Amino acid sequence: MSNQHFMPPVVVFVGSRLGADLLSQAVTVTTGVKAISIHGEKPMKERREILRSFLVGEVPVIVATGVLGRGVDLLGVRQVIVFDMPNSIKEYVHQIGRASRLGEEGTAIVFVNEENKKIFPGVVDILKSSGAHIPRELISLHTMGTFSVGKGQKKRKHSF
Repeated sequence: MSNQHFMPPVVVFVGSRLGADLLSQAVTVTTGVKAISIHGEKPMKERREILRSFLVGEVPVIVATGVLGRGVDLLGVRQVIVFDMPNSIKEYVHQIGRASRLGEEGTAIVFVNEENKKIFPGVVDILKSSGAHIPRELISLHTMGTFSVGKGQKKRKHSF
């Protein structure tokens, strides 16, 4: 991971328990950055220990399901990555709200794909209304009602 984009502590949100376990392992193995998963299938005692180790800086990356989206104060989180976009704008707002608490600056990185296109316009509207920095490309995609997915030269346009 490039230091210019990695600002621990980082919370990564995924859509499933298996996804949390697999992604935390992949981050640790491929980057050498210690990551741990947290989700509702883990016993409460284990979840408390995971949160403690994250909050004291022993683990710089925590990969979570929606279990951390609400009701848990994660002070000091500088970056949130929404790897799997949730199904509702409300859940999205709770997830990105884990960064920049109590006036601290933070960054949210959100991956958008074909499955998210129904809530994407609402996400752009919320970002605009909050005064967040939105890349020009996202604004133009929102106003055009299309976005591209694909690899390399082969890109497909999809309508909202």
